[in-house]
Amino acid sequence: MTQRNELHELSEAVGRNSSNAEHWRARGDYYLRSNATVEALEDLNVAVHLEPNNGSLRVSRALIYYCQLDLNRARSDAEEAVRLDAVLPRAWYVCGLVYGAQGEYGLALRYLSEAIRLDPTDAHFYVNRAFVYGQLMDPSSAIADAERALTLDPSSPDAWSARGRARAAMGDQIGAIADFSEVIEIAPWNVFARGSRGSEYYIMGDYANAFADAHAVVTSAPCHAWGWRNRGWANVGRKAYAEAVRDF
Repeated sequence: MTQRNELHELSEAVGRNSSNAEHWRARGDYYLRSNATVEALEDLNVAVHLEPNNGSLRVSRALIYYCQLDLNRARSDAEEAVRLDAVLPRAWYVCGLVYGAQGEYGLALRYLSEAIRLDPTDAHFYVNRAFVYGQLMDPSSAIADAERALTLDPSSPDAWSARGRARAAMGDQIGAIADFSEVIEIAPWNVFARGSRGSEYYIMGDYANAFADAHAVVTSAPCHAWGWRNRGWANVGRKAYAEAVRDF
């Protein structure tokens, strides 16, 4: 089914029965997958209005707020979802996401751990808890969670990236480079992985590869100042001082 046909069918379902909250949520989820967060929020607002005590709908709207960086509203909806349905793993998960984004890592760890207890089969839960462990300076636990995520979904670029960050924090440049290379193999457009791999090359004194990765970042995403900075330091390492000055 093409995206246009899918949207048409979802809109027809809404039109046939506009009092069905799940129809509005289904179209809202479609809009969210398409990065149309304004339209997604409009649909989820209707869904929540129709069923204000539905925790799952609150979670869906919280995710939209989270994507819009409206963290206070995301937090309010996610916490209400937990209150309405305490056995809903995604409610605890989204609470954990929001707490982490707000720098409350202790709370984030607690809520993500509860999400994992309720559903130990979702790789996203482990990936995000690995990030929290990283912020709490516990790279060993971060690696353990990233490896659980990879067991569940070996094609997850986020899981490989999580382990790469944790390995880098432990000073394992070779392991980190291997993990970031896996990310790039799966998602060649991932500038974070290229930048991170380049930083590890730089630490190892491999300035040629550090330059190559930083150059790829500034070529594909010239708006990232850190890409130019990394290429500048790589040029310093290569003793290409004039080029470094231009980058800085």
